[in-house]
Amino acid sequence: MQVDENGISDLPQFNPLFAGVKENRYTYLLHSFGPKVVDGNYKWPIKKFDNQEKKVSKIWGPDGIIAQEARYIADPSSTEEEDGIIMTTGYNWKEESTSLFVVDPKSMETLQEYKFPERLSV
Repeated sequence: MQVDENGISDLPQFNPLFAGVKENRYTYLLHSFGPKVVDGNYKWPIKKFDNQEKKVSKIWGPDGIIAQEARYIADPSSTEEEDGIIMTTGYNWKEESTSLFVVDPKSMETLQEYKFPERLSV
């Protein structure tokens, strides 16, 4: 867990096919409780941390989305660490709606958004 003036990065996820066998280069973390000002850009993003470079390499999170803990789902036939998908639910506080997001771990771009018929609490 990392705590600073910009919030908390916690609830790590990684490709489970690499756990304990190979070194995980990438860890995906939920960044919550930051920034301190709630405006149109406020969000809780998912950060991709590069363990070799020791820095955040990419961030996923549309403005207004309060993401929940990410889940990494590996491609079972893969040989590359980033082969798979990240799934997370997110509450859009601007629209008062909830969606399931499927994210590409390589690019950290949204592959698909599935809107729920009802709002779920976060």
